[in-house]
Amino acid sequence: MGQTLESSEFWSWILLAHTPGADLVTLIRQLDASGGGAVWVEGFGEVKNPVVLTQSDLGGRFERRLTGKWDMVSLRGSPKGDLFALLARDSALGPQHIGGLLASAELVSGTIRVGAISMPAQMTETPATPPAPAVQHQAPPAAVAAPVAPPASPSSPGPSGSPPTAPTGTAMPKRPVAPDTSVEQYPEEGDSVTHFAFGRCMVLFSDGERLRLQQERDGRVREVALSMLKIEDPTSVEGGHCHWDLARKN
Repeated sequence: MGQTLESSEFWSWILLAHTPGADLVTLIRQLDASGGGAVWVEGFGEVKNPVVLTQSDLGGRFERRLTGKWDMVSLRGSPKGDLFALLARDSALGPQHIGGLLASAELVSGTIRVGAISMPAQMTETPATPPAPAVQHQAPPAAVAAPVAPPASPSSPGPSGSPPTAPTGTAMPKRPVAPDTSVEQYPEEGDSVTHFAFGRCMVLFSDGERLRLQQERDGRVREVALSMLKIEDPTSVEGGHCHWDLARKN
């Protein structure tokens, strides 16, 4: 895919390798088809003959086909979602700026960073099962007579009015251990949630202290702390995964 710039246990930023003249949007869409775990892209550079979908007063979006070279000030989005771009250039009429959803553009030059989930080795590799030890058949040992235990001495009486003393070596019964009820349920990877601020999201990472969420409406990745959320029991189960409502903790 390209040169790795930054990486952590679950996340990595990769510099996307590209050929000048290629369609930028097609190049980004291929990241999702390749199955490399790409969930976010950011970039800047220079493009040619871009097509941008801008908001219309009547609702929906209007297609604007631009000509010539434009500076791509910023590009943010998801390989399988919307790609928001801000373009600018100078002309005889003065500075020109346009922003919206990038539909296509010929890439002249630029830097595109790809955010991809990198699963640790212990989560992707199946540990090898150690071989069972070989069973050696040996002749049974000669029977040995077990020593006869001496009879237990009767309990010695204690002081007047006190219960008899238990004989030496007798274990006292243990108090039953109460079950641990301090463990709380929380969303796991693959579950869906409805966050009070971000809306409906997919859980990308969960470790009992924090969640990494991907918004369904624009693919943006957010990270939140479980300690700041009020988590109720899951509201539904869809395809083996739970759905949770995440409210603000008072």
